[in-house]
Amino acid sequence: NNFSDMPIQGPVSASSAFVGAATLNATLANFFDELHVDPSVYYAPKLTGKDAFDKPQDIMSNVWKWKDPSKRKAKSLAKIGAHELSDGGSVDMHGIATSVATGATELFIVDVVSDLSNWKAHFTGWKGPDSGPGQTSSPEVLAIFKDDQAAADEQAKNLKVLNVPADTEILEYITFGTVTATTKENKYYGIEAGRKVSMNLFHVQICEKLPPVDAGKKCKSGKRSISIGLDQDFADYGILVSEITKTLNMKSNKEYVQKMMGILNFQNPKMARDVPDL
Repeated sequence: NNFSDMPIQGPVSASSAFVGAATLNATLANFFDELHVDPSVYYAPKLTGKDAFDKPQDIMSNVWKWKDPSKRKAKSLAKIGAHELSDGGSVDMHGIATSVATGATELFIVDVVSDLSNWKAHFTGWKGPDSGPGQTSSPEVLAIFKDDQAAADEQAKNLKVLNVPADTEILEYITFGTVTATTKENKYYGIEAGRKVSMNLFHVQICEKLPPVDAGKKCKSGKRSISIGLDQDFADYGILVSEITKTLNMKSNKEYVQKMMGILNFQNPKMARDVPDL
């Protein structure tokens, strides 16, 4: 299918649809209802180009505007396979569970957050910040591996911390390595037990601040903070990408970068240029 005429705002909205997830909460859904606004992003895989986003969005806009979820409109949505897209952060932060559910046995996970341990949430016995009663990201939902937290911690010791230029403004460090686990039955994702899975973890450590909650807080590392876009100078993202690139081109990291390229099936990987260690 040809998606060359698809406006960029469709995919961009879908990739960062965290506000849409708010409609899962009845109180917030009622709030949006009073405003006659639907913050969700809708997608129709049976359509192509801009219609894949525009047509289901138009139908749903009319539903919310006139509070008229008629059978006709429901059928028109079903006909084009329309469904809502929202942020999966509360149930599958890195898409690990979803990938494993499709049958994947080897994953390459790019993780740019302030907490290296997020992948451990899928191991049995997770006690992370979002694992309390009533949370959608409860241990019961997230646990897709029979291996426990002790096994995850032991494997984490083998992750390699790459050398980073001393003059980075935002980047704190980069960690890379492979961890393995065996699935257990998970009814929420439809995952069967007994499958071996390898996860190649590429973790970019940054100091993440979310205004206004973290307003005024300073990073322990001394680096500048960066957020998911709230009250952020967009030039900072360019700086971060540049610092990641410099790190991956350092001679001392060459062995591990070539491992990454091999995993991603790049033939005869070569360094773009060698940056001397600082």
